[in-house]
Amino acid sequence: MNENVFKMKTLPKDLIVVGAGAIGIELSQAFNRLGVQVKIVERAERILSK
Repeated sequence: MNENVFKMKTLPKDLIVVGAGAIGIELSQAFNRLGVQVKIVERAERILSK
């Protein structure tokens, strides 16, 4: 979905983002600010762990 996300004509009601690195968090924040319910899945104990 990566580059296609910027070509979307309508927003999803909800979204799951796999990975809580810098890109995953930025993507999650952007969609959340647009009104999308976002859930982040990360196997590490913390987000942005690096």
